[in-house]
Amino acid sequence: MVRIDPAYADTARFCEALRLPDGRQSANTIIVGSKKEPRQYAPCVVKATTRLDVNHAVRKLMGVPRLSFATAEETMAITA
Repeated sequence: MVRIDPAYADTARFCEALRLPDGRQSANTIIVGSKKEPRQYAPCVVKATTRLDVNHAVRKLMGVPRLSFATAEETMAITA
């Protein structure tokens, strides 16, 4: 497991620490999950300069009626 320093969870601070000029060279991974049982999860890797369209695009791709971002506890359990 790779531990991430919470100080670098913010994309701008992460880019600054790695001396990247902006977020175009960085990406964020966000875990989303369906609201209904059985829960389905999906990792979404998105360029740091792009907004993730959870309520429309991701929901449609997963074929579920409602989604939410996974909690920190769910993310840790899923990704070990």
